[in-house]
Amino acid sequence: MVATSWKVSTTTATGTTPTTVGKLLATHDVRPDSNDRIVLTPPAAADKKAGVVATVTVHKVDVTKKTTKAASKAGTVVKKDSHRLASAGTKVQRAGKDGVKTTVQRVTTIDGKVADRKTLKTTDTAVDAILVKGTKADPRPAGPRAPRRSPPRWSRPAAGAATSSSAS
Repeated sequence: MVATSWKVSTTTATGTTPTTVGKLLATHDVRPDSNDRIVLTPPAAADKKAGVVATVTVHKVDVTKKTTKAASKAGTVVKKDSHRLASAGTKVQRAGKDGVKTTVQRVTTIDGKVADRKTLKTTDTAVDAILVKGTKADPRPAGPRAPRRSPPRWSRPAAGAATSSSAS
């Protein structure tokens, strides 16, 4: 039902004037519910001369809940770990998973046009990926490594062989 208006004059087709807004609505078989808006306005100057005493307008108000669902992408969270070496790279602690974002709204329409929209609840089933990145400094120098020295090659005397210091 779109806004319905009546101009209340001093006489009607039956020859009587409804004395209340309720009687006027009953005369026109209009039954507003508890959230409909009834507006009573004074007449315009031209209407006043024609005997109109007021204009009654009924605005149909509907309040509904609307649920919408949409695909939701998983995000990425990077955690820093001071106990993990920075040179060790990044480790996946938990894999991410896409989900569904559900929004529940209360929508108020007046005469079929949206007048108000309020979000009541939002849920998201997407799971963010967690990556762990080390921040600990590498204890080894960053430059090229020094060549590795091999141990000295000493020949060992064979078991029971005489040595030069024992020959005297």
